[in-house]
Amino acid sequence: MSLDDQLFNKFGKLFKKGTYLFHEKDRGDEMYVIQEGKIAIIKESGGQETTLAVLDKGEFLGEMSILTKKPRTATAKVLEDAKLLVINPSTFEAMIRGDANIAIRMLQRLADRLAKTDNQIENLLLKDPSAKVVHYLKSEAERKTSDNATQEVELTLSLVEISRTILLDPEDVKKVLAKLLKNELIIQLNGAQFKIPNLKVFQDFYDYLAKREKFKEFS
Repeated sequence: MSLDDQLFNKFGKLFKKGTYLFHEKDRGDEMYVIQEGKIAIIKESGGQETTLAVLDKGEFLGEMSILTKKPRTATAKVLEDAKLLVINPSTFEAMIRGDANIAIRMLQRLADRLAKTDNQIENLLLKDPSAKVVHYLKSEAERKTSDNATQEVELTLSLVEISRTILLDPEDVKKVLAKLLKNELIIQLNGAQFKIPNLKVFQDFYDYLAKREKFKEFS
């Protein structure tokens, strides 16, 4: 029996698509580790749901309520049937005390999550559709490489995922991608596989779009 199976037998639960794990402001006394499936982290306002992030295998959620003993800061919804490890505070503490690597991995994930949140905030402040899409692609490319030198980066792009993440109509996203392809700022390899042939040039293009938007305020 694999380690994943052993953990699931001890801590695992199955959750159906559409299930809400918790809602914003709920009391939090469990965290979750995703073994299979996808979970959306969303904000609810006026009956509308805004997706902040989509988490999949290997990611965890709900840990902040265990650490801070404060209510949930967002809502978690199962996007596809999921196998999750459900960890209560005492088990969580025992895991941290028993294996320093778990604590280190959590700190790394939290740092990644903070960086992703910063990117989302920056994107939300942009108004121009081109700037929003280019910012999203730039951020995804930078996450895949630690080297900011001139280079090419391959990306798997989903129109639905881009639209949901940057809160832009899919048709607008499609139009921007078409312009980027026409100008060879991105290249389609096949299907959902794309390539940014020169990350430095792409970053410079985003800087141009961001400055153009900023100075529109003075025109």
